[in-house]
Amino acid sequence: MNESLTPKFSIIIPSFNRAASVGRTIESLLDQTDSNWEIILVDDGSTDHTKILIEKYLSDPRIHYYFKKNEGVSLARNYGSNYSTGDFLIFLDSDDQLEREALENFSKLIFANPNSKIIQAGFTLLDDDLIIKSVVIPKSNTYTPFLSGNFVIRRDFFQSIGGYDSQLNFAENTELFHRIKLANSDVVLGDFISLRYLDQPLGGSKNLRNSSRSIAYILDKHDLSLPLATKNLYWQIIGVNHLRFREFGSARTMFRKALKYKLFQPKALIRLSLACFPFVSKMVYKQSIH
Repeated sequence: MNESLTPKFSIIIPSFNRAASVGRTIESLLDQTDSNWEIILVDDGSTDHTKILIEKYLSDPRIHYYFKKNEGVSLARNYGSNYSTGDFLIFLDSDDQLEREALENFSKLIFANPNSKIIQAGFTLLDDDLIIKSVVIPKSNTYTPFLSGNFVIRRDFFQSIGGYDSQLNFAENTELFHRIKLANSDVVLGDFISLRYLDQPLGGSKNLRNSSRSIAYILDKHDLSLPLATKNLYWQIIGVNHLRFREFGSARTMFRKALKYKLFQPKALIRLSLACFPFVSKMVYKQSIH
């Protein structure tokens, strides 16, 4: 496809102490079959040798490096979008990679759907050893997660809806796409793989606490617009986190909140019962996720 007819992509990569992996991310972009792109790498206050590693790439005029104090992934992405010049934005984590024809395939769909604001593609899920765990292609009748790297969004539209919520460093894509849904913007689905996504478990207590805080924030912010089934699910997620922390009283409270929105939901009822029997709950819900 003639480059003059293709959209320009701004690939925004926030990075914090990812010197060990960000080079592979950049190499996956240098290997793209579509060359009409720029990289905005936002170093979110790294204390490792990220800057030294990035310097070798800066001879390419399409690659731009910005260092800022550490404020979290959402602010870093918004920061990068303010420096972008592309028609479409792609947000990519600094330990993931785009498939070689990702940008070309996105370009073809944009060309075929000139009024599109968001296009979602599939992804390959990798484990810590980079072994394929699963391959996901979006379908109109099933939910496919929006991951950084499996969607493109028109830059002016992203900025018009306020970008990422700076309060969130977990579930930030979930919250963003809830606002996109409220804006009645359709998502065009692509039947190709754009992303190689490294599946990393929530793991430790800090991440689980962050998960609970972020979900509670979304529940409060979008109380009037979230579907009842979604509220039920989100309160259950927070409740399960409390089970992992062995906070059984708080867990029971969360599951009761979930049941307010879907009274006879079997999973919530079972989990509420488990929260009443800590010995059994400890066998079912471990204190870390693998």
